[in-house]
Amino acid sequence: MIAERTIEALSELRGQGRVWGNHPPFGWNAVEGRLEADPTEQETLTRIRDLRGMGMGYLKIAETLNAEGRPKAWWTLAVDERPLR
Repeated sequence: MIAERTIEALSELRGQGRVWGNHPPFGWNAVEGRLEADPTEQETLTRIRDLRGMGMGYLKIAETLNAEGRPKAWWTLAVDERPLR
């Protein structure tokens, strides 16, 4: 019961674009308690999705992003959160 309420509450906060937790997710900045897209990190997220869509595995994606000089904090995100197809 508590877990269900927690999941619902976090879902509601995400739906409102509000920060939930200690820091905003990769690709976002917390501005006055609300989430705003970080353009540089959003580019990295798009690149990850593109590489994954090409069938690239996680290790190869990491190597590619590092070779491209992308920000190192990208690895903290959960690539699996988006559907692949």
